[in-house]
Parts: sequence; C-alpha cells; structure tokens
Amino acid sequence: MTAHQFGPNRALAILWLALTVVAAGAAIATTDPAGRLLAGGAAIVLAAYGIVGLVFWPRLSVGPDGLRVHTPARRAGYAWSEVDTVRLDERRRFGLSTGTLEIDARGDLVVLSRWALGADPRDVLAVVQSYAPPR
Repeated sequence: MTAHQFGPNRALAILWLALTVVAAGAAIATTDPAGRLLAGGAAIVLAAYGIVGLVFWPRLSVGPDGLRVHTPARRAGYAWSEVDTVRLDERRRFGLSTGTLEIDARGDLVVLSRWALGADPRDVLAVVQSYAPPR
C-alpha cells in the first residue's frame, strides 16, 4: 500500500500569493492612509496564508508505518502503536456544519481542518482507518 498525503490546496495558496501582489500594489498606489493600511494588512495576511499553504505541505501523511504531521507548530511522526485515537469532531454553528480531524498520539493533540487537509475530514478519517491496524 502506498502512503496518502493531505495538505492545503496548492492552487489556492498560489492564488493567495497572486492576490498578495495585487493588495501590495493597491497599498502602494493609494494615497489614502486608511486604505493603505487596509490594503497593506490584507497583503500581509494573504502572503502568510499562501506561504504557510506551500511550505507546510503535506500536513498529514498516512502509511502502513503510521502518521506524519507537518504543521507550523509541530513536525512529528507517530507509529501506529503511539496513536491513541483518530476521530472526527463535528460542530454545528449558525446552521453550518464543520468538521476537524483530531489525532491523539503520544500525549499530543493535533487538530486539522478541512483547509489544512485539502479534503473533507470524513474522507481523510476513512483513509486513516484503512491503514490503522485493528485494536
């Protein structure tokens, strides 16, 4: 079995970097101080999202040996024997349902959103469960 990798959508990260250039151009071109601050702030946020989306890829790798996590806060590998639980946390707010994948391993709790995985956390959970040895 080959390993599966999940991470942010690269095309979206590149789009955010392109929009960074547009926002920076708007910040430079405008003479309005408030507009310059707003466009400059937008450029910084867009650049951060784009860079994080490309640099920290893949966020989750799943294979026969275990899981590897690569986030801005953590870079770790977990053997299946070290993984306590992998579950889906679903919440309903303002009529919208959101889900995150929670990995509890070696006392660490890693929470990955749909954006971080680039896929529906339910589908990722199914892939993880297909690799996990029976308990």
